[in-house]
Amino acid sequence: MKYCAECGGDTYHNKNCKHNDKNQWYTYVESDQTRLSAAKQAAFSFLNSYKGTESGKSKYVAVVAFSTLADVKCGWQDVSTENGYTAVKNAIDNLTADGGTNLEQGLSYANELLKDNTVNEISIKNVIALTDGVPTYYGRKWVDHIFWGEYKPEGGDGQNGSKKINDETAETATELRKKASVYTVCFGVADQKTYDDGPKVGKFLEEKIATPKVPATETTEAKIYAYNADNTEQLNKAFDNIINSINKSGLDGSDLVVTDNKALCVNLVLPVGATAPAGTTSDGNGGFTWALTKVTGKTNDDDPTIPEGTTRYTHTLTYTVKLDASSDEDFTPDNYYPLNGETYLTVENTRIQFPIPAAKYKPDYYTVTWVDEDGTVLRTKEFAYGTSAADVEANEPADPTKDADDQYTYTFNGWTPAYVEVKGDKTYTATYKTETNTYTVTWVDEDGTVLRTKEF
Repeated sequence: MKYCAECGGDTYHNKNCKHNDKNQWYTYVESDQTRLSAAKQAAFSFLNSYKGTESGKSKYVAVVAFSTLADVKCGWQDVSTENGYTAVKNAIDNLTADGGTNLEQGLSYANELLKDNTVNEISIKNVIALTDGVPTYYGRKWVDHIFWGEYKPEGGDGQNGSKKINDETAETATELRKKASVYTVCFGVADQKTYDDGPKVGKFLEEKIATPKVPATETTEAKIYAYNADNTEQLNKAFDNIINSINKSGLDGSDLVVTDNKALCVNLVLPVGATAPAGTTSDGNGGFTWALTKVTGKTNDDDPTIPEGTTRYTHTLTYTVKLDASSDEDFTPDNYYPLNGETYLTVENTRIQFPIPAAKYKPDYYTVTWVDEDGTVLRTKEFAYGTSAADVEANEPADPTKDADDQYTYTFNGWTPAYVEVKGDKTYTATYKTETNTYTVTWVDEDGTVLRTKEF
């Protein structure tokens, strides 16, 4: 952390560094130009963003420093309060750069902090591990001397990395990721080997320490947990990305509002007098809104399908709807109909659309029969339950006829009974109106002369 934040120079700036004074033979690296100074400024910026604007919002932060060993510089503090913020800021401001790099112990101390009752009930936890060196130590052990004792690293020489150090550090990180999302920031050493034939530091942090990257989907951006920074600008950008990610991942949904619109041909099934499901508010048009007030969180410990370091929040609202064939004249049996209208969660003026289930109505079919007066079947047709009387009438056969007899002539006069909505098998019978036949009586003379005619 004593190196220049821009060029990586130790004691002196490189000749192309922006801090180098070309009028001098060499230019010393000042304290405010070091990686440590840049790291502090990035941490302050992160702290200011994370604390929010309202006091007492349980925005807890702790600070762990690691070099030859590790040390808790500041236990859990609610930085949304003035005292908590000041305590953490002072702890960061007092950080110094010395010794090797015992990242394993830094992660181990973070793991222990997360067990503290102060944050035990907080579902979403995050760790940011910032390092500018190759891991050169791991572990901690007590060493007895004749008159005194001290803690020392369990392994490593403070100068060189090794596979053993990497393996021990990775194992500790694995346990830590079960409790929190782990972000890593590799400052200035991303391309440096952790040991001969070993991975580079940046790749080691990405693959073995940080929470694995979550790939992008059609509707979400990729979520990145491992960052490399070669200078102050990149460091600040990394911390900006992390705070944005944490602010989003810290969202458990509590009190956000879902808008649940009514769908065509779908009605709510509600208790008498109710206008919306319990716990929701009617919009007056058959839809409603509801707040996420019963959120429950699960982690990898509860469900192994949930990625480590991720908390999945669920809110369940149960209600019943009915697909109503009679609610729209264009309703078509066997077609799928959405059971909700547009349904979405509003987050910071952005609508997050819900997937909509669908159902189809496969009605019972009944036979409608038209018969002549004598029972002769003129036509049969199947209709879905609920088919209107008008639709049945539109399918009636052509008007039947009945031959006249000596007394009457018959004219079709409609069907009986009157058409009704289809609710079962039905028979309609032809009816006729009668008209009495008339006959002509003629009187003629013996020679055939017509003397008179009259209809009777």
